[in-house]
Amino acid sequence: MTQVVVIILTLNEEMHIARAIDSVKGLAREVLVVDSGSSDMTVEIAKSKGARVLKNDFINHGVQFNWALRQIEHFDGFVFRLDADEIVSCQLRESLGEALSKPAFHLYSGFEIERKYEFCGKLLRYGPFTKNYVTRIFRYGHGISEERWMDEHISVQGKVQRLRGHLIDCNNKGLKDWFAKHNDYSSKEALEYFKQKFSSALLESRAGLSSMSQRKRFQKYRVYYHLPPFLRCLVLFFMNYFLRQGFRDGSAGLLFIFLQSFLYRCMVDAKIVQINLLIASGKMERSTENVAEFLGLGI
Repeated sequence: MTQVVVIILTLNEEMHIARAIDSVKGLAREVLVVDSGSSDMTVEIAKSKGARVLKNDFINHGVQFNWALRQIEHFDGFVFRLDADEIVSCQLRESLGEALSKPAFHLYSGFEIERKYEFCGKLLRYGPFTKNYVTRIFRYGHGISEERWMDEHISVQGKVQRLRGHLIDCNNKGLKDWFAKHNDYSSKEALEYFKQKFSSALLESRAGLSSMSQRKRFQKYRVYYHLPPFLRCLVLFFMNYFLRQGFRDGSAGLLFIFLQSFLYRCMVDAKIVQINLLIASGKMERSTENVAEFLGLGI
């Protein structure tokens, strides 16, 4: 069977790393863990599970992943990007193995996977979690990550096929970690917003977008961000909870959609509004560098 290298980026993931590595047993030729300075047992646990561990200073996920790609040499196979808090389902592991063992596998440069979320012990099936496909597996040399601050995706040259099974995001760290992480994410999302706003380049037309991730980004910048701040957060919550039937996931679905679709997006909007007010008052010059410095992000 064609070989697979799994790349996992880590920072203080001792709670999750063993589970992630175990979920690709029998599938991966090698698990490469790139750590950015963990102060817990992440590195020791990864090594005990047979992973090759490298250390590199973190800038953003895209830069870190592309650095990891350059550490793979003389490889003719597929790369699988896996987050430390994700699990590869048995069906996905089997379907990928089947796809790579068939003679026609050489026709494909990458594979899309349906990503699901498990929250408070419940696998969420409705709301924004239906048909949420991401490209995470690609032929080595045919893919690279966008080096964006937030919402980066893997760009693949060639034909992409969908696989059966799920990639399950299951973070067990609790709400204290969620708030800290999403405060950081909201700064990065706000920076990406201003990078697009200050850019003279327009997003391509929706008709020319091939992947689900590209279409979602088009909708975000050409539809969502054209709605008034904070009102758009309510609209997104309403769509995901009512129109997309997120209420069918019970209390876990309500809490997750409230956090992700409303509260997090309000955090982003608060930073966007604050920076726009500073620019309008003349207290901040209109530049990506100044926005990044204000948000505490070095570029």
